[in-house]
Amino acid sequence: MDSMDKGVTSSGWRSRFRQVSGATLALIFTGTLTRVITLLTQIVIAREFGLGVFSDAYFATENIPELFIDFVAISFSMVFIPMFTRYRVTGEENEAWKFASSFFFLSALVSMTFAMITAAGAPILVSLMAPGFRGLAKQTAITLVRIMSLSIVFFGLDAGMRGLLQSHREFIIPELARVAYNSTLFAFALTLSSRFGVLVLAWGIVFGAVLQTAIQFLGALRQGVLKLVWAFDYAGTKRAARQLLPFLIAISGIKIIFVLDRMMASGLAEGSVAALNYGSRIILLPVGLFALPLQTTLYPGLSALAARSQLREHAETTLTGLKVLLFIVIPACVGLVALNVPLTRLFFERGAFDRLATLATSKALICYAGGVPAIAMIVVLNNVYLSLGDALSLAKLNIFGWLTNLFLSLVLRQYLGHYGIALATSISVTLTMALMMYFLKQRQLKSLNVKSLLNSVYRITFVSAVMGLLLMWLLDMSNHILVQVPLYYQFLQVAILILIGASTYLIVGRWLKLDELMTLAAAFRRL
Repeated sequence: MDSMDKGVTSSGWRSRFRQVSGATLALIFTGTLTRVITLLTQIVIAREFGLGVFSDAYFATENIPELFIDFVAISFSMVFIPMFTRYRVTGEENEAWKFASSFFFLSALVSMTFAMITAAGAPILVSLMAPGFRGLAKQTAITLVRIMSLSIVFFGLDAGMRGLLQSHREFIIPELARVAYNSTLFAFALTLSSRFGVLVLAWGIVFGAVLQTAIQFLGALRQGVLKLVWAFDYAGTKRAARQLLPFLIAISGIKIIFVLDRMMASGLAEGSVAALNYGSRIILLPVGLFALPLQTTLYPGLSALAARSQLREHAETTLTGLKVLLFIVIPACVGLVALNVPLTRLFFERGAFDRLATLATSKALICYAGGVPAIAMIVVLNNVYLSLGDALSLAKLNIFGWLTNLFLSLVLRQYLGHYGIALATSISVTLTMALMMYFLKQRQLKSLNVKSLLNSVYRITFVSAVMGLLLMWLLDMSNHILVQVPLYYQFLQVAILILIGASTYLIVGRWLKLDELMTLAAAFRRL
């Protein structure tokens, strides 16, 4: 009987994966370009500013527009998609566009209001987000916030466009717009930061936001999905507004965790904020490359399944996404940890970023690593909860995660400095993820096969450990080469190690007949 259930479940999640695999893999390709550009931007910033006052000020304040994207822009999209989809599923096309028109007006109003409050309250925001800043660091941070506040107006408009495009299963245009945003910031950092200083980075964010919004607007017109009308659905807009607060808390959980990290680090030695930033940027690459595309492509389908009360199919799709995600994220995380020093050196060690900065960043990377699989799962589970209309439970779980992180950071930083803050994040996100899975199984998706997921985790972890041990042995054998040779040869050495590690993982995975590997192989063939 168990084997029959297992076969049905396996067949079910494979069939569900076919619905999202092509779009997800396409987003992975475009998302990879975005992450590469972001990493290049970080490399330029590290070269120009190293671990110091200006890099601390920038990394403490760049969260302002990013928080708005999470707090308002993404939450607006998450509210918009299921409501807009529900109108269309029930055949109320005119009501759907009345709601969309009202929603665009609401998002524009909120974004402009938020931008004005941010500019006026910059000193207060800096005191809250970086309570340890004094003198030049604080003044620089205040100026950066006031410039960045201009971008918030455009991010609010961007939210409506993103939600509209994704509700029509058009995922590539928003991702290309994101590429344009990151490219603009990279261009400003590369060409102007050495001449005009750190304020140029804030202007790069503003111009990038303008370009991102314009591309999505033109894309929506070209695809014929922009059909706004001069009529307003006040009842629908009110329902959306009531859902916003729990959505704000629900989807901002991970972002707030890293804001708390930087707050805690602002009172430590100079460069601690920047070290945590660079370490988290490297270790979160698998999340950005794989979890976010999967989250984006799964959400409209999950919302439609929830609207039709097809909870068994919903559970199968969720299980599919989590299994395939962990199959990629766990080995990627292990590989990043095994190569922590050479990767940090390769990416950042030049200019103002010296050997000591490399060591500080690589150790933070290791401490963050344990929580990365949990973070990737939380990213997807957020949308699972939201598609089921349970933003309130998600908000409560995230608040628990914030409080746990804050308590652990206060304790561990006394003994381990900024490494303790990174370790606190790993512990808190793992606890939060475990609770999210528990309550999802108990309350919403009783048919979710958690045992099958755990079996996959055990097998994936074993294969990843084999790969990691091999990489560490090879690295130890060639460590003197990595230290002494020029940059080009360091890149070649790291690339070869990554290729060996990936090949080992795939070979051992095929030998153990991991279902996720076979499913991904089929998805690539279809793509």
